[in-house]
Amino acid sequence: MAKKKNSFESSLNELENIVLKMENESTSIDEMLTNYEKASEIIKKLEYELNEKKQKFFIINEKLEMIEGEI
Repeated sequence: MAKKKNSFESSLNELENIVLKMENESTSIDEMLTNYEKASEIIKKLEYELNEKKQKFFIINEKLEMIEGEI
């Protein structure tokens, strides 16, 4: 599980670095487009991972509510 966390954090750091590059005024339009494409893919990956975690959270929460209802 720690690998996924590191993977998520690594992807987030990569995205932050891309944004910094894109903010640089000396970045060419071709570099900008390449960075934009990379950033889009990273964002998709991060959204997927966040949605996966969100679903797990809801499942755990539902189980806890069921247990509390039995007590």
